[in-house]
Amino acid sequence: MTVVRALGPNWAEPLARAEALAFDRPWGPGAYAEELARPFARALGAFDGTRLAGAVCLWVLTPDAEILRIFTVPAARRRGIGRTLLAAARAEARRAGCRRVLLEVGAQNAPALACYRAAGFVQVGLRRGYYAGGADDAVQMALDLVGAAGEGGPRRGPPGVL
Repeated sequence: MTVVRALGPNWAEPLARAEALAFDRPWGPGAYAEELARPFARALGAFDGTRLAGAVCLWVLTPDAEILRIFTVPAARRRGIGRTLLAAARAEARRAGCRRVLLEVGAQNAPALACYRAAGFVQVGLRRGYYAGGADDAVQMALDLVGAAGEGGPRRGPPGVL
């Protein structure tokens, strides 16, 4: 069973080690330490037993929350941990009174795009040539937390108004 819990500054080193397994360009321990020292930053870890299986780092700046990093270690993939982390980030943003959750993802990252869309995120922008030295676009996505029934699905109202 996967358990999600808040992670503090003492988790900078383990987060960096775990993320290094998941990404080609991970944050280092210093970046995590700096991030976790910010009063508006949150880190949530997904644990499979005692092992860190994944994490999400977000900023909670009401009325928005922004997911900065989300990863699942390769050995724990395809078990719903990404969905669990997205749900935990959404819940954290709601508790803080946020109206939406934002994120960016590489246009070539089809598994992540599918996961985000399944969670109710919709594309709200595109930064051409943003990643990989210009070889990949950044898809900007948003999840409305106050839309239809407040369940995080796409809002059914005028476009561009959240």
